[in-house]
Amino acid sequence: MPLSKEESLEGGASLITDQSNCPFRAFAKNRLKLEPEPSLETGLSKMARGTALHIALEHLFERINSSDELKTADLDMFTGYASTKAIEHLAKHFRDIMTPQFQLIEKQRIKELLHKFIEVEKNRPPFNIIVREQPLSQNYENLLLKVRIDRIDRVENDSAILIDYKTGKYTISTHNWMDDRPEDMQLPLYYTMATSNNFEQVNSVTIAHVNAEKIGYSGIAKTESFSPRD
Repeated sequence: MPLSKEESLEGGASLITDQSNCPFRAFAKNRLKLEPEPSLETGLSKMARGTALHIALEHLFERINSSDELKTADLDMFTGYASTKAIEHLAKHFRDIMTPQFQLIEKQRIKELLHKFIEVEKNRPPFNIIVREQPLSQNYENLLLKVRIDRIDRVENDSAILIDYKTGKYTISTHNWMDDRPEDMQLPLYYTMATSNNFEQVNSVTIAHVNAEKIGYSGIAKTESFSPRD
């Protein structure tokens, strides 16, 4: 059902994904505000761990501007700082769970993942980071979309790569983006909004997988300027 002239709607990529998957569920969730009962989890949830790792990646790459710096920086100090920031977030929001001993365990886990990701990043062709945690918004009549792009890198020939960190084990296949009704519209929407907001030419849309089972990339690229393995 189209929005009426009196209606307005605001959301992020999940709103477009919901509509692509099932318009009825999208209407129930985003306009009627109906939500299923949340599942019960004990201990630190996957979402909480993912948020913490995302915070660590954000702080890590605040201090690293290029592939050259990645090879010369004091990475142990940087990963230690980034993982500390992640633990501070968890300790603030999950005080009952984050005992001193558990904080040490989680910090070590995050730090090891950061080091593994850095080793993969080092194997990429030269790059410079030009965008970090960039908020974007765009109006489509009375629909307002808001997103936050994790990172954009500049590579050879002044082309750009849009990177989204994924800390979970399950992600949609990038081939799905070419379907008539993709299951996940996040990265296609990011690409559309980045290019329409006058960012440099984006030649690659890439997921950076950072979890215990997979450290690496998947995505769609016009050239091999991101990684010969893409």
